[in-house]
Amino acid sequence: MTQDFETSIKKTIEDARKLLKENQWVDRYKKYAEYLKSKEDFIKEIHENFRERPPLYYYISISKIEEAGNRLVLDVRYMGQNVAKLTCGENGQATISTKGSDYDYDANNRDHFACEIQLAHEDWQGGKAAAFRKHFRDRERVRNDGKKGNAEHNIESLLLTEFSKSGEDKPLRGIQPVRFAGFRFAMPTALSASKGLRLAEKKGGGVDILARVGSGRHTRLCVIEVKDEYDAKEPPQKVLQQAVAYAVFIRELLRSEAGPLWWRLFGFSGEMPAPLTLYAACAMPTQGSSGKPDDESFAGMRLDVGGDSIECHYIYFNKAGDNASLQSLKTSLPQMGR
Repeated sequence: MTQDFETSIKKTIEDARKLLKENQWVDRYKKYAEYLKSKEDFIKEIHENFRERPPLYYYISISKIEEAGNRLVLDVRYMGQNVAKLTCGENGQATISTKGSDYDYDANNRDHFACEIQLAHEDWQGGKAAAFRKHFRDRERVRNDGKKGNAEHNIESLLLTEFSKSGEDKPLRGIQPVRFAGFRFAMPTALSASKGLRLAEKKGGGVDILARVGSGRHTRLCVIEVKDEYDAKEPPQKVLQQAVAYAVFIRELLRSEAGPLWWRLFGFSGEMPAPLTLYAACAMPTQGSSGKPDDESFAGMRLDVGGDSIECHYIYFNKAGDNASLQSLKTSLPQMGR
């Protein structure tokens, strides 16, 4: 780790905190938390009617919860790409569609995944929906157009699948993704960090993966920034800076008026610790096959954020040849039982 990198990442923290002092985001995220809490029991009850059907996965977002009213609307994704929407009403009746007033996945499903099945509010338990699920379950995990599109979302999905495993065959021990009411959850931020730091009035950036690492009172939140390739223009240290910026937002959120409610929504039951430690990690393919060493120089570096800390880490991996899993995962994050 160079002195220049340490100086640069400390400036990222300073700049992010300065932007977040323009606190028009605080009330918005307080309302988000209150709204999520008010819907949690309803969504948990509905979740009992669903089980994940790999390789299709369900995702929930704050915007979908707000728009849905007394229904639950989920994104259905394959290889990280939206292929349908699943809607469930208070009566528990679920329907699936590939086209609606504000979305149309039919062309992409056909072009990318050779799926000709079009769904219009079909019964989730019906024959047409079953055929749709079977199509994706049985096909090879590739895009027909051969393009890279949605590659990072696919890696995110594969990482979420690995992190969600349990048992001794789990490659990374002691890590679980933060879910909401049992569903994969996209955590928004008031910052955008992908092309320079800025504060967004409404739509900001999004945490690629928010996870819990550790066990018991040693459990920490971890903000993970994901890349699908090891690019010289975006090396690990640069990717890590994005993760740190979003970790600063999570820290400021937890120290805001609504912080205790967010703490519980993130899956914690006890009091928020003081001082608080968050992890920030880059997740990207290893350079191992090129013969170059992976950058591990920043592992464990601790950065002060107003008396709290962000600790830096890496997750490196290889993608399996079938595009269906990751292998050779290694990390500097604390590992349970190792």
